[in-house]
Amino acid sequence: MLFLLLCGWSMAFTYTTPLLGDFRPWVPGEPVPILHLLSGGSEVRLDDSGELSRVDEADVLAADDDDSAEAVPEGPQLPVRAPARATPLEDGDLLSGFFEDLAMVETKEPGRIVRVLHWGDSTIAGDGLTRTVRRRLQERFGDGGPGFVPVHTDPRWQLRPGILRIQDGEWTTFNITHGGAEGKHYGLAGNFSVASAEEESRATLGGEKRGGKRQKLHSFDTHFRKAPGGGTMKLLARGGG
Repeated sequence: MLFLLLCGWSMAFTYTTPLLGDFRPWVPGEPVPILHLLSGGSEVRLDDSGELSRVDEADVLAADDDDSAEAVPEGPQLPVRAPARATPLEDGDLLSGFFEDLAMVETKEPGRIVRVLHWGDSTIAGDGLTRTVRRRLQERFGDGGPGFVPVHTDPRWQLRPGILRIQDGEWTTFNITHGGAEGKHYGLAGNFSVASAEEESRATLGGEKRGGKRQKLHSFDTHFRKAPGGGTMKLLARGGG
């Protein structure tokens, strides 16, 4: 009830001064809001200028009875185009080194690994396109694991479905878009995560889950920031032989 009274007072206040004329919900000559929906019918049509406008029901009936009335023009039509076809990628040999490395991986040379970094907007942060590209590459050239996995992320801006990432304790993450970190370095993923100094914080990380089974990981590269008074870090591999 209080909300309705505040809304009514706000609308009435716009009529107390000409300065608020643009905010008035109704001016003389216009249909009364809400009530005109109950008193008569109307429909929206495309006028000759290509814009949408409301037409009263009486005018619609009169126009339909008039044989000389012009037909309502149809909306803009999209051009008819042939289906898209795949075309060869023209990179000017900029990616020749990358393709050479992939060829070496395909020969099953021991220890050969190719890493790909793909930066982008929310589609990349949500692992949309990258998930499909990564799986197709791994199906052909071998499974190189989940790639770079931040110890902690802000789920509002970054999400990696299927990855095992469990945190215990208090973690705070700053991202390069919204800032907030003390320094200017946000790391490879654009995130900077800090564990609470008041208690022992842990993070459990694992590969993607496919077909009910978790990826088997055999090697790890860990990146962390060293600083005076920054505490200590311990690494523990589970399930290893």
